[in-house]
Amino acid sequence: LSGSPQSGSTRSGCKAVTYASTGVQVESARPAPGGGPWLGDAPVPPPALAAVPAALGGPAAGAAEGPLSVLRVLELAGSRLKNRDRRGKSDPYARITLLPSGATIAAPRQANTLAPLWRDVGALPLAPGDDRVRVELLDEDFHGPDESLGHAELSLRGLARGRPSTLRVPLRGTAEEVRGDGSSTVTVTLDIEHAAPLNSFHRGGGAPEPR
Repeated sequence: LSGSPQSGSTRSGCKAVTYASTGVQVESARPAPGGGPWLGDAPVPPPALAAVPAALGGPAAGAAEGPLSVLRVLELAGSRLKNRDRRGKSDPYARITLLPSGATIAAPRQANTLAPLWRDVGALPLAPGDDRVRVELLDEDFHGPDESLGHAELSLRGLARGRPSTLRVPLRGTAEEVRGDGSSTVTVTLDIEHAAPLNSFHRGGGAPEPR
């Protein structure tokens, strides 16, 4: 993304950076649990924000710069998650990461449930080469490190702009992380959209507050 960033702030109080050449504003995010990568950690988003990658129907490398596009996570749901808590049930939250660019957003903790559901999680800037998304579910633990509830990678090939697609896949992990019968699953509804001129990278509820 070209142009010099200019710092500012949004009505939510989050730090924001506006790029003069495009008018696009990117809000910062709270630190990721466990120190993972986050959109907003650094003020400069991935450089190839400009176009949908060729694999997803955008212009090929070297083609004229296209409109800004984002991958929007419309809905995310876990089913039959493993209970990692001794008392009550797991308190799951989610991390969603575009690969290979590494842009990441989170869905906030839901207390005491093995079937979490998040709506309007947020949007991620699509970079050339991004062709899959990694979803990680974790159990927030106040008395130790957060524990994995499994992960999955979903291909973005065939996803068309403006046509939401719902993908359901089993979660992968160790016997401590997922159910042995393969019934722990994640369902994700995704869409590719043109980015709005301002505040296009929207987060849902964010991540658990740092402790």
